[in-house]
Amino acid sequence: MSADIVNRLNSLLMECMDELEGYTLFHTGGDTLSSFIHLSGCRRITSCGEVLPGIAINKLIFGAYEKYVISKSGGFGDREVLVNCINQGQEGRERKII
Repeated sequence: MSADIVNRLNSLLMECMDELEGYTLFHTGGDTLSSFIHLSGCRRITSCGEVLPGIAINKLIFGAYEKYVISKSGGFGDREVLVNCINQGQEGRERKII
């Protein structure tokens, strides 16, 4: 995915941030997450562990927001990895993932 597309998608995500209260963000690919961290002006990242082995969940603080972000390397995992992450992330919680 080109940097322009990734940056535009993350810009749109930032524009929607007020409407995403209570949502956990899910980024695939290091370039996508890196772009989001840069565009958001993130000032703190706290590691919160793994949703599944190799798939991290972190708390990012930027602007007026504190957001949980699940990150998965673009080529990591099998065909079901996204579904499994979402199911695992919602298990026993009232968490919405986007």
